[in-house]
Amino acid sequence: MDEIEGLSLPPRFRKVLDTAVQEARKRRHPFLGSEHVLLGLLSEQQSIAGRVLVDTGVADGVRDRLLAVMELREELLRRREREQAPMRLMRVGELVDPEVKAELDAAILDNTEWLRGVVQEYGWPGRSLVGEDGADAAWLLAQHSDHDPAFQRECLDLLQVAAERDDASRSNLAYLTDRVLLKERGKQVYGTQFNGTEPHPIEDPEKVDELRAGAGLVPLAEYLKLFQR
Repeated sequence: MDEIEGLSLPPRFRKVLDTAVQEARKRRHPFLGSEHVLLGLLSEQQSIAGRVLVDTGVADGVRDRLLAVMELREELLRRREREQAPMRLMRVGELVDPEVKAELDAAILDNTEWLRGVVQEYGWPGRSLVGEDGADAAWLLAQHSDHDPAFQRECLDLLQVAAERDDASRSNLAYLTDRVLLKERGKQVYGTQFNGTEPHPIEDPEKVDELRAGAGLVPLAEYLKLFQR
């Protein structure tokens, strides 16, 4: 590619883009993001932007911080899979293998403590920090941390702020809201949490579909059919 919509691409910037693509492929990322381009700029120090980063003395710090953030996303995905793998072996209404249950419980306990450290260092890991899939993984780890209600509430408060600035999914916020409120009030708002094949008590059943729509969720009756299937 020599130009984009009439703009020429100088050889050094083509090299930056080539390096960015290599970085994305090396990490098996299915996208090319600003983080990869920044790594490309840091590797091409004779480009104008690369020279500025070096001359201002921030190149090494930027690279270290960027790699840490990219590794954070990858670790979130690994930890999500650590929980999902045993959960895929469990079925509603069927006996659970004690070893599978123990594996899941250990993963949740470990992931909760790890996520606590992430929140302390970075705040809530939203889309802008760890991408869409990383943010979903962070939400799921918080969703499963039922053994620590205080931390789960802390995650909910942070997730709400992130969702308000479009840095987190509103549907994820709805699920975590219901999870927390069931413990605190005994009722949920969005009807996302079930007891077997029936939803737990809902605070305002008449408004639940309106609230679900605002969170990007299908009507409760439709969700109930999907859940029961």
